[in-house]
Amino acid sequence: MTLPKSTINRVAPKSLRYLDAAYVKLPFFEERHVSLAHSIDEWLIKRDPEITAILELEPSESVHGFVRILGRDGWLDIIRRDPPDLRAVVLIREALAYRHDLLDFAFGIQALTAAALVMCGESFQKDRYLRELATGACVGSFALSEKGAGSNLMAVQLSASETEGGFLLNGNKHWIANADTADRVVVLARTSGSAGAIGLSLFIVDASTPGVSSSPMGLIAPRSFGHLHFEQCKVPMDHLIGPLGGGFAIAVNVLERFRATVGATANGFARRALHEARGYARKHDIRNERLADLPVICHMFANIATTLEAAQLTVARAAWEIDLDRDSCAARSSLAKLQATEGAQSIVDQCLQICGASGLLKGAITERLYREVRSLRIYEGTSEIQRNIVGSAVANLEMG
Repeated sequence: MTLPKSTINRVAPKSLRYLDAAYVKLPFFEERHVSLAHSIDEWLIKRDPEITAILELEPSESVHGFVRILGRDGWLDIIRRDPPDLRAVVLIREALAYRHDLLDFAFGIQALTAAALVMCGESFQKDRYLRELATGACVGSFALSEKGAGSNLMAVQLSASETEGGFLLNGNKHWIANADTADRVVVLARTSGSAGAIGLSLFIVDASTPGVSSSPMGLIAPRSFGHLHFEQCKVPMDHLIGPLGGGFAIAVNVLERFRATVGATANGFARRALHEARGYARKHDIRNERLADLPVICHMFANIATTLEAAQLTVARAAWEIDLDRDSCAARSSLAKLQATEGAQSIVDQCLQICGASGLLKGAITERLYREVRSLRIYEGTSEIQRNIVGSAVANLEMG
């Protein structure tokens, strides 16, 4: 029997170190994505010494270092593509996350910052700010959350009062990625006294502007995080992104699309944890029998494989639907984040359990992943919020 050409092209994928070669050959991806997967894999292998050296720095300095080399070698160019290629982004993020959290973090926040400009920025804003972000000339930040608002963007209180030639920003943003290291910050602020979504606008702010300050915060997994403070910070009128009062819709649109890429990060963590646990189980014996041959360990690997397969398929489908701009893509993106991040938490925990006490040692990869994976279920919308979105979509026949 002669196989169709499209099927022949997807037989016997070449091996990859940082991505699952069989995964990138799924029909959700096109040949350009397969090529990209091999390119990012080769780049990570080639640049490993440089990546290792950057990881020796403090988190904020690591972010600058990673943004610089990602921009230098062309990997950030994808963030200014219009229309976006989410399938390419999820492959890049999964590969980077497999290598190290901070490498993915640097890429992910840069992409998130650029997204609002890609969607709604004026031509001159794109020419200046997207070029800076894509070349690694500046580090970006996407500042939405506030202490009294959290994931509820309609409760944002940071004010942007109109003044001659622009706006004065006053207030605080909390739990902001790259707060202490960003050069450019996309900020959601209230430009009118109206409550809720009405009256929220989006601005791009130079972090060196008088009136902008930051305070770093520590997390269980070292990342560049902190709080941003705005005091009589004057922002020119042409720094408004999109229409006045359109900030809420833009911010939600960005989050709806990029949630699927957080799922890709989670899959990268999960696959790395599985790699470590599998290697440990194959090398270590208990009562003269390999751990990998014990039924209880085999059952754990079966559970891990089942969870990981479902997560990868969910993320791939969500990215595919987003690229096709299907009506259900927002709910699919939430489903992908929910499935992958919850699944990764379970997978990392099981892999650490397989490694036993050695998996808890400070500096062990499983110990690091155990700390790093936890935040994924919180930022860009908690798991509880994702369940609300997915459940509502199912109840209203939008999906499922």
